[in-house]
Amino acid sequence: MMNRRAGWLLAGLLCFPALLSAQYTSKQKRERAIAAEVEVEAEEVVVLEKETAHAMALNNASFFQRVYSDDYVGTAPTGELLNRSALVSAIQSSTVKYSSFLATDIHVRIFGPTA
Repeated sequence: MMNRRAGWLLAGLLCFPALLSAQYTSKQKRERAIAAEVEVEAEEVVVLEKETAHAMALNNASFFQRVYSDDYVGTAPTGELLNRSALVSAIQSSTVKYSSFLATDIHVRIFGPTA
């Protein structure tokens, strides 16, 4: 009886590192998948920022109507608060002509659902 218990104990101890290794590998796979997803999301934000700069250069109000949410609130260069419809109206009526409008050196940090 004692030898049987010792045998089971020895078998368990021999299998334990393999179980830990499999669990650790699974954890690493999940972490890599999450990191890849965060990277894709960060790249999407960079692309969106560049599209926003391009829309500003073209005074493309329809871009802001399509992309910005109904509850958007921003600050104009004059310090005035603008909701989405006020921003779209300001862009549509703007006489400003840009020779260039570039978004560069963009760094994105993801915190849960926020970037």
